[in-house]
Amino acid sequence: MAHLWSGRFAGDPDAELFAFGSSFRFDRRLFEDDVRGSRAWAAGLARAGVLSAVDAAAIEEGLGQILQKGIDDPGFVTPDDGDEDVHAFVERELVARIGDAGRRLHTGRSRNEQVAVDLRLYLKRRIPEIQRAIAATIAQFVELADRAGDALMPSYTHLRRAQPVLVSHFLLSHCAALRRDVDPSERGLLARADAMAVAALREAEAGKASDAGTLAGLIEQHARLAGAEETYIAIAHDLAADRRLNRTSQPTPLQDRFAVRASIAYKGCWIRRTRTFAKDAGAAKADSWFDGVARSLEPGKPVAAQLAAKLKELPGAALTSWIAESCTGSYPLSAVASSRAPGKDAPVNGQFLVLTVELTLDGAPWLGAAPLIVGQGAL
Repeated sequence: MAHLWSGRFAGDPDAELFAFGSSFRFDRRLFEDDVRGSRAWAAGLARAGVLSAVDAAAIEEGLGQILQKGIDDPGFVTPDDGDEDVHAFVERELVARIGDAGRRLHTGRSRNEQVAVDLRLYLKRRIPEIQRAIAATIAQFVELADRAGDALMPSYTHLRRAQPVLVSHFLLSHCAALRRDVDPSERGLLARADAMAVAALREAEAGKASDAGTLAGLIEQHARLAGAEETYIAIAHDLAADRRLNRTSQPTPLQDRFAVRASIAYKGCWIRRTRTFAKDAGAAKADSWFDGVARSLEPGKPVAAQLAAKLKELPGAALTSWIAESCTGSYPLSAVASSRAPGKDAPVNGQFLVLTVELTLDGAPWLGAAPLIVGQGAL
C-alpha cells in the first residue's frame, strides 16, 4: 500500500525496512492525544480562514467519530492495515470517512510539530495518573505501618543485621522517598503557573483598556506569551451587577469596580487567581486581608471556621460565599468544598487548593482567589 510519505514512488517500501522504522506498536498510546491535538489544529485553521467552514465541520465530526470508536473498542487502533504509526492511522481513518477534506488537516503542520504536541498532551494526561498511583502507594505504606504498631525488625548494614528498628519506620521511609519525587517538581510547576497569572493580572492593573473585551484579550495574550498552555480569562465589568465573571468578548465598558479571573494551565498544573479592581481603598484592604488568609490556612481545621475567625480582622466585611478547588488529573479545577456544601472541609497538610472568597466590604462587593499549599502558605 502507498504511505503518507511515499511521494512519487510507485512501489511499496521494502518490507523489512518498513518494519524496522514502524513505531505503531508503542506510539499507539498517543491515539487519544493525536486526535485531540488534530481537532485543535483544525479549529485553528478554521479561525485563520485556511479551512472552509464545511471542511472544518467535516474534520471535527470525523475526528470525533474516530476518537469515540477508539474509546469504545480497544481493538480498533491496530496496525492491521499497514500503518507505520498512529498518526498515519488517524489520517487514513479520517480520509476514509470524509474524503479529501481529511488531507487538508496537515496544512501548515509538520509531522515533528504534531509529534511534539502529542507527547505534551500525553504527558499532561499520564503524569497525574502516575502521581495518583504514587499517592495510593504511599497510602498503602501508611496503612501497613499503622497495622505494624510497635513491631520490631532488624535493620541491615552491608548485608549484615544491625540494630532493631520499628517496622513502621521502615515502611514510612519509603513514603519519604516517593514524596520527594513528586512534591518539588509539582510545586515548581504550580508556582510558575501562578507567576504567569500574577503577571497577566498586572495588565488589568496598568489600566491599558477601558472595556472588558479588549482587557480580556490583553491579559490572555500576556499569559500565552509567558508560556501558559491554556488560559481562561473572565471579567465582571461591573462587579455590583455581575459577579459570575463571564468571558467578555464585546467592548463592554469597565465600571469603577470590576473583577478579573485568570485560570491558567502550565504543563498540566492549573491555578486560578481572581482580583477585584476598584478606585476606592476598600478593595486594597480586602486584598491584604485575603493574602493573610491564604498564607495562614491550617490543616485539620474546617475552612468555614477559619474564614469566620479571620473575618473578624476585616471590619465592615460580611462573607457571601467561598469555594475550595483542586486539580483532578490534568483537567481544570473542580470544587472539593464550598459554603454551599462544606461537608468535611478540613484541608490536609500539603494539599494544593485554590481558595475563592466572595464578600461585601462596607456594602461593596469583592471577589478574590489565590492558589495555596495547605500548611505552607500561598504560592
